[in-house]
Amino acid sequence: MALVEETLFGTVDKVQMAIERLKTFEPPEGYYLAFSGGKDSQCIYHLAEMAGVKFDAHFNRAMEPPEVIQFIRKYYPKVQRHLPRKTIWKLIIENGIPPLRTIPYCCRILKEGGGNNRIKLTGIRWAESTRRKQRKEVEENRNGGTMIHPIISWSDQDVWEFIKKKDFHIANYMTRDGLA
Repeated sequence: MALVEETLFGTVDKVQMAIERLKTFEPPEGYYLAFSGGKDSQCIYHLAEMAGVKFDAHFNRAMEPPEVIQFIRKYYPKVQRHLPRKTIWKLIIENGIPPLRTIPYCCRILKEGGGNNRIKLTGIRWAESTRRKQRKEVEENRNGGTMIHPIISWSDQDVWEFIKKKDFHIANYMTRDGLA
């Protein structure tokens, strides 16, 4: 796959489609952009800038290494950083077990609490997991509001191609597969 594809129905420009999605749903107060510092949220951040839509980006800290925090501070200074109300250690004590892939209570509590009753942008993509393949481009948020996933149909290759073309600052810790 590529960011621009020739299909039976004509040329499909995935970047332009994402920009149009952002413009179509733009709320008067602007989007709440859920920012993790990862490659997908960086794509969303830059797409929102390219679209010229109003947004405020938020990083809800959980257990990220110091390199992630430093990276966000250096390259995305406008992103608002929030500390959690409870630490991961308190959550483990309360729940009696550490969070697991099958029981991911930590993300719901630590990461997904912001942007209630707002239109939230995320970098969720179908290529990430079979569970995410069930997601829709526009969804109701369980905390109120709506979630929009502008790059939901993008492959890993699409994300890396966009990053390379736009020459983002990608931190070394994010390049373990050698693509950046």
